[in-house]
Amino acid sequence: MVKWARMNLQRTQVRGSILEYYLGPKEDADTIVFVHGLGAHLKQFARQFDYFGDRFQILALNMVGHGASQSKGPFDLASCAQNIIDLLDALNLDKVHYVGNSMGGNIGLELLTSYEHRLHSLTTFGTTGELNTSVPAAIFLRTVYRFLPISLIAKLASTSGCNKDSKHIIKTMMSQMDRQTILANISVLSNFNYLESIRVSQVPFLLIKGEYDLEINDSLLSTLDLLEKRGNANIVNLKGVGHFSNLDAPEQFSATLAAFLKTVVDTREDP
Repeated sequence: MVKWARMNLQRTQVRGSILEYYLGPKEDADTIVFVHGLGAHLKQFARQFDYFGDRFQILALNMVGHGASQSKGPFDLASCAQNIIDLLDALNLDKVHYVGNSMGGNIGLELLTSYEHRLHSLTTFGTTGELNTSVPAAIFLRTVYRFLPISLIAKLASTSGCNKDSKHIIKTMMSQMDRQTILANISVLSNFNYLESIRVSQVPFLLIKGEYDLEINDSLLSTLDLLEKRGNANIVNLKGVGHFSNLDAPEQFSATLAAFLKTVVDTREDP
């Protein structure tokens, strides 16, 4: 098993950004890129590294402002997507299967918009294709993240976990969050719309919906409706999980992802 403390993380510099990443040992195989959400860490996917590591090349990175990744430039989702493309180029990786949670899913949708040709497939969970947050709600969020102690924010965030293990991992990740990164992200993640990018793309799409991810689920209707009309998309409802479904039910999550990826790979290899 890939242990948190023993995970061999590397760093590289691309376009003025320093990116911290994990690259698995498997070569000559399709690559899966795992990307975390706001305040989290690439180690969120340690169980998936174990599950997929003997069949896929695994790449995961800490986005700017997380872990040891940093940049002097302004934060926006387009810049995050560019960071990923730059890292893929630096590692001589072409097309990838992308898996993103929450903000990581938003970055995946940004890639779908600007770099569709680099995606074999796209999987999102804890993510919606559009979000319209009211001004009072955004102000409230900024106030909470500006003034509450990080330890308290981490404790509150851990309540989104659905079992003891996931709660512990969420609290551990969020305890290490950078306050300024969170504040810089709130406006970016409060209002966005990727529905047109989803509509015109034919990249195979898996959307994993957690039963208890209530806030995201309230905003998913337009995305689900579009994916059903678009085709080449799978929508899977996972029971008993919340925003961090890969932590709440790692085996169920991984098996769901594996079944989807097998279909994508098998279809691509058909003559």
